[in-house]
Amino acid sequence: MRMDVWSVFGWVVAATPVCLLWGLALTDIHGREDLRGVRAAAWALVVLVPLVGALVYLARRPPRSPGPPALRWGEGASARPVGPQQAQRLALLAELRGRGLLSAGQFEIEQATVLEQHVFPVGPLVHRVGARETA
Repeated sequence: MRMDVWSVFGWVVAATPVCLLWGLALTDIHGREDLRGVRAAAWALVVLVPLVGALVYLARRPPRSPGPPALRWGEGASARPVGPQQAQRLALLAELRGRGLLSAGQFEIEQATVLEQHVFPVGPLVHRVGARETA
């Protein structure tokens, strides 16, 4: 069988979409949290059967399980106003700063902590500040 330039070009044009579909489907199977173990292996086997398998998977894949969206650093910080707990904590910090119990640097650090906890709640900050107040 003689392969000229046009035959090679035809094979490349035919094989490129198939390889792209395989890569897309296998990447999707590997990246899904709800497809693990036997189900993932079964779908990978279906996809590895040429183009038909990739098309079947992409047409019939199970929907993603709904879950809470992952928060990224600073995401949603400006969308929500500071709540009453954070406002009380900030007022307590301002009061402690006014009494001279917190330096300017300590106040800035604690204020940043309160505002960060607004986005990523970690634990009560008032107890830490209250402990400094009594010390």
